[in-house]
Amino acid sequence: MKFFLTKKIILPEIIQIQIKPKGLIIFGPLGSNTIALAHLAKFSNCNLKVNKNHLLISTKEKSLLFSLEKLIKQQIFGIIQGFSMRLEVFGIGYKFRYEKKLNILYITVGYSDECHYQLPKSIILVPKNQTQITLYGVDKETLNQTAAAIQGIYPPEMYKGKGIRFQNQVLNLKSGKKK
Repeated sequence: MKFFLTKKIILPEIIQIQIKPKGLIIFGPLGSNTIALAHLAKFSNCNLKVNKNHLLISTKEKSLLFSLEKLIKQQIFGIIQGFSMRLEVFGIGYKFRYEKKLNILYITVGYSDECHYQLPKSIILVPKNQTQITLYGVDKETLNQTAAAIQGIYPPEMYKGKGIRFQNQVLNLKSGKKK
């Protein structure tokens, strides 16, 4: 017989958590996030209880317990402070242009037409200049997916390094042909 493992997460005073059938909803100063846990409760005997200043997680699987703890702590951090990611574009004539009213990022990267990317509502874009942008969001997963999709439009090429890359990303450039 397996014993239930429990983990206690201390909640800051500015955070409120509600357990709904569709998942765990976390409210904080920067907004709210939902963690879908409905499918976990069916298969893993996972129980969640919210008290005034802490959240109690209990389950039979040790790995699930630590994964849930990490996920919930990450969402709480995002609701309190938020996450950011910087992107840069390298190349002659390559640039970003942001249309704030439409929430669309236009990217000029050597194609015949400008590429455009519709940003999710939860992501805030702040342009630093024509070649650098910063993305902000409360959900790290959505932020990483958005940054990867933008980079996927024109990833850095391996010979000259032209393209869209994360700030301070190290590239191992290949040497060209040798005679």
